[in-house]
Amino acid sequence: MKMTIRAVVLAAALLVGLAAPAMAGTRSPATSPTKTAITTSTTAATQNLANSRAVKWLFDNIAITKINLSPGAKQFVNFVLKASLPIFCPLIAKAAAADFQQLVKDQCAGIAAAADPWEQLKQFTPLLCSFGSQIFPNYVQLLTVACGLLL
Repeated sequence: MKMTIRAVVLAAALLVGLAAPAMAGTRSPATSPTKTAITTSTTAATQNLANSRAVKWLFDNIAITKINLSPGAKQFVNFVLKASLPIFCPLIAKAAAADFQQLVKDQCAGIAAAADPWEQLKQFTPLLCSFGSQIFPNYVQLLTVACGLLL
């Protein structure tokens, strides 16, 4: 059961982490010093998070590609993925670089439509982490932390 909760939390964190900045990007851009200070603060916070002992422990002990779910837990996670990905896929695609938006949308929709979305997500994660900096250039730090947890 602990692995199910971890898997759901990791999947949700990844989806929200990629979708939230895309949703925030729909607001009109501000060029105030406050925005610059927030961006600098966010960058520093992300670096501190990536270097924390707690995150390093998570990197060593939790990996989405190594989680084997029980049949009931897998059914639940698949249900959550099938229900949430159609909502989040356009938002995640919007966060991608322009050249990769359609690819991200198609891959995300493919995971949602798969017979076993959990296994499909586990197979796709190493590819995302390998090329994530090219696909999501504005979210390299987030991907570094997330991929450390996922692989």
